Amino acid sequence: MSDVMWSIAQIAARDAVSKPAVSKTVKKLVEARPETPVERGGQGQVLRVSLAHYDEFRQRFVNPAKATAPIRAGDDDQMSGRSTGGRPLRDEDSFDEARRQSEWLKVGREKIRHQEECGQLIRRDRTEDAIKEIGAKLLAIIRRLPNQADAVALAVSKEGVHGVRVLLRQIAFELGNQMADELEAIAAAAPETDPLIEDEEA
Repeated sequence: MSDVMWSIAQIAARDAVSKPAVSKTVKKLVEARPETPVERGGQGQVLRVSLAHYDEFRQRFVNPAKATAPIRAGDDDQMSGRSTGGRPLRDEDSFDEARRQSEWLKVGREKIRHQEECGQLIRRDRTEDAIKEIGAKLLAIIRRLPNQADAVALAVSKEGVHGVRVLLRQIAFELGNQMADELEAIAAAAPETDPLIEDEEA
């Protein structure tokens, strides 16, 4: 089953929002979830995006107070991806195509929700921020190691290599505890769910 791919113009027309607003949401979607199916042009611009992924992302991350229109299923011509400007479509053909793609959208959205519940989908921007914060905290602890120079020198003068080995074991234990405390503090302060991504144009 292939993804239902829509252009930014189609999504904007369906949701009654501006194309720049849709473009910003698509940009944030692709940045947060690089695996999102998209079709790109020769310059790398997004021509079409998976409608199921777009709708799920918008429902999940775009502030509903700033969204100007609810997500709709779309009319027959939009769902079928065809225009009435050419050969006239039979009602039964357009209806069947719209219903078929609507079912694909439902399946696609449920698949995305399932992947999210299983922890297979994460926001890349939030993950990168967390990695940077963790790295900075741990590096700060490691950089305090030279403060133990006097204690190491004293251990050498008193007990030689054996004294240094015992001291280093103790220092390593203390550093490990400090790192664990920092990681626990970061985890405790982290929200259970990611905050909404504000749609500035909505």
